[in-house]
Amino acid sequence: MNVKHSTGRALRQDELRSMWALRTRVFSLKPEVSAEADWRIFRDTVSRSTTVYRFFSSEGEIEGFWEHRVDETTLRDGRRVLAIVATYTFFAPGHRGTPWFLLALLASLLPLALRSLRTPVLVLGTGYPMTYLLAVRRGIWPVLDGEAPPGSLEALVLEAYREECTGVRSEQPQPVVSMRTLPELPAASWLARAADHPGLRKYEQINPRWREGFAIFVCCPINGTVFAQFARGFWGRLRQPPARR
Repeated sequence: MNVKHSTGRALRQDELRSMWALRTRVFSLKPEVSAEADWRIFRDTVSRSTTVYRFFSSEGEIEGFWEHRVDETTLRDGRRVLAIVATYTFFAPGHRGTPWFLLALLASLLPLALRSLRTPVLVLGTGYPMTYLLAVRRGIWPVLDGEAPPGSLEALVLEAYREECTGVRSEQPQPVVSMRTLPELPAASWLARAADHPGLRKYEQINPRWREGFAIFVCCPINGTVFAQFARGFWGRLRQPPARR
């Protein structure tokens, strides 16, 4: 697999289109969502990204990508934070869980973890159960909008990015978000393994309609502990026999 790293601004329109086409192959648009409107939102969001990783087959076909934007911002109480707005991550079937993705993730997390020694760093996004459990299984419980104590750093960051990430202009917490897409349902084997996991139980209590295209809006701190957790996960995956990858 070949990996390319760039900023969103450096991507050509045809490169952005190929990413969007992969997204719409993996997740179908809801019937009421215009494909052209979704494309414009996708293009404008990714074009603002400060980090974009794209993953290609040996034949040059795009097989996955993920992106995020780093904002250094001042909250309404005057505290400075780094907000990492992560919007899109998609991989074609057969390429999920690739070590290349985890390596790219670690390459992005390391400088953020180092910056957290001076300024708090929080990543924000909306996620389905698979993404949520990816963090929880590493001992990292994301904070839901409305779950953080009022006035806490997490609550203020979620408040500051609520409208951008949820599409809802509101001063009230908005933990459940109606997405423009319908998720690809996980394999029955994944659901069976996760059935008794407390992370999935919590997720489905909050968002029982996730199969209908609803996700949850969360934030999660990025620091040395988080980096170490993901590094251990990466090392564990590398040690797996090839047949299990």
